[in-house]
Amino acid sequence: MLAGPRQWPNAGRRAALDTWDLITALRTEFLAQAKGLSRAQWDAPTLCEHWRVRDAVAHIILPERFPQFGGIARLIPAGWFHLDKAICQDAIRRGSVPIPDLLASYQAAIQHRSIPPGRQPVNVLADLVSKG
Repeated sequence: MLAGPRQWPNAGRRAALDTWDLITALRTEFLAQAKGLSRAQWDAPTLCEHWRVRDAVAHIILPERFPQFGGIARLIPAGWFHLDKAICQDAIRRGSVPIPDLLASYQAAIQHRSIPPGRQPVNVLADLVSKG
């Protein structure tokens, strides 16, 4: 016989971690792991077409470049609008900096809570989990 719906402890209370807290924790954990990568690992291909590990790291810093709509304008050259291609090329360009610079940019972005227009914090979390 079923006793009815399970009553979870602390039901109704705010969760201990909100989405941004989880993003910060995952970013911090990833940085610690990334610092241990070899040069060959940084340059290894990823499941994201055209990207090395370093390019994927540069990409997951991307939301920090969108204080408002100006972030999109910086990605799109005059005369064309293909956001996916622009984001891909931007990650490759920014991923080509020296590894210490890339790590410093990533570390500086850990506490930031900005998102691209039309996105939500959960989208930042999904990007971090899928590419980080």
